Amino acid sequence: MKLLLQPTPLPQAVARFDRKTPVASVLGSAEWADMPVELRESSLWSAGVTYGRFLTGSQEQLSKAIGLRREAVENGEAVVDRSSFIGTMAALVRGGYSMGELTPVEPSLRGTLRDIGSRARLGLIYDMQVRKALGYSRWKMDQNPTSLNLYPAQRLTRLRPSKIPRDWDLIWQDAGEAVGWEGASQDGMVALKTSPIWVEISEFGVPWPPFRYGSGMGLVDVPRNRAEDLGLIESGERLTPEDGAFTDGLEADTDSMSPAAVAQILEAFGDQVELIGTVLRWVSGRAAA
Repeated sequence: MKLLLQPTPLPQAVARFDRKTPVASVLGSAEWADMPVELRESSLWSAGVTYGRFLTGSQEQLSKAIGLRREAVENGEAVVDRSSFIGTMAALVRGGYSMGELTPVEPSLRGTLRDIGSRARLGLIYDMQVRKALGYSRWKMDQNPTSLNLYPAQRLTRLRPSKIPRDWDLIWQDAGEAVGWEGASQDGMVALKTSPIWVEISEFGVPWPPFRYGSGMGLVDVPRNRAEDLGLIESGERLTPEDGAFTDGLEADTDSMSPAAVAQILEAFGDQVELIGTVLRWVSGRAAA
């Protein structure tokens, strides 16, 4: 039986989002992808955005949306949703233009993803952050020992259409070969919830969806008997939860990084990041200027 549960965000997911440090930077998505996952996951950033007020405002609104918290409006209270987030943040961007804090985009880019005040860009930010919080919530619940061993595996499946569908069969095969098919089946895109293949297919270095920008792929549970039939787990075998990973890392150890890579990070982020011994970590509040 497939479980199509859509979890509401756990308190841990809200707290995890609130701990993120807004980081202003000219870096694009591809350059951010090269950053250590600990720094990337512990920051709130948007490609090419150097306007600190936009990032801190986004975090405030998204925190309310993810936590389903109500805020005061003209006629009472309302939950922050996609529409209200877009309206609030578009107004903030317009204010930044009028006060000279933000340089307007070129006319040819207005309304596109390059325009941080456009519905397209703001909708993408909202969708990605909320989906990440929901994905983390599901992953966190799946790490419960009872749940993990009743439904030890999951299947990657299409939940909604995408404008430009990817070849997920090929992505799965490449990822499986990269991890030696550890805990993963070569057929049907099924793997144990503890398999490294989930991190391998992700552009973001975490084992929960969304795995790619604009992806319509999601997960459904696979029960133990089916996982055993696929040879992914032995009868009586117990999986060990991984709920300590991908959760509390707010800093990156540079031991495995080259001096050039560390220097590049320090140069790219200036006083928003600090190196203490071999540890890189964000400096809270520096992006708000």
